[in-house]
Amino acid sequence: RSRCSAFRPRAGITSAREEEPADGGSCRERAARAPLGDAHSRCGGCTLEHLDYPHQLAAKHDIVQAALERIGRTGVPPFEVVPSPREFHYRNRVSFTLQRSPGGRVVAGFHELERPDRILDITARCLLPEEAIADAWAKLREYWGDAGALLPSGQELRLTLRASAKGQVVLL
Repeated sequence: RSRCSAFRPRAGITSAREEEPADGGSCRERAARAPLGDAHSRCGGCTLEHLDYPHQLAAKHDIVQAALERIGRTGVPPFEVVPSPREFHYRNRVSFTLQRSPGGRVVAGFHELERPDRILDITARCLLPEEAIADAWAKLREYWGDAGALLPSGQELRLTLRASAKGQVVLL
């Protein structure tokens, strides 16, 4: 258990920020397992990256169990979370949001944690998508350029990339 403070309450949903881990911070210590960079603390795609991998798996289990119980309105039989063999670069589907700024520049990435109206610019160095998706993402960003002249019109767009088991990437 940890001491947390609530922020951004909405109807039926409250987000919280951990202020003090009860266990002295052992699960929050990010060893030199990967260079997360400073964006991960604000990134909506990195909600569990501050935890070591076993604690991430436990948190994912709890999130899925709570969702199943809430939706099904019944108890959920015990289940096991099967870990990915890769701690990083494991997502084979990633949905990005693209937002045009008033100046015309396109910001593309994930919603910020505490400011979901803002998009955090995500590059191919992101540790979440499989390498094939990261490579395709870099090429797409280079192709459309800063102003996004080749993108469809609109203030906000969604773009999903999916990688097959053979590393082929499809734009959905």
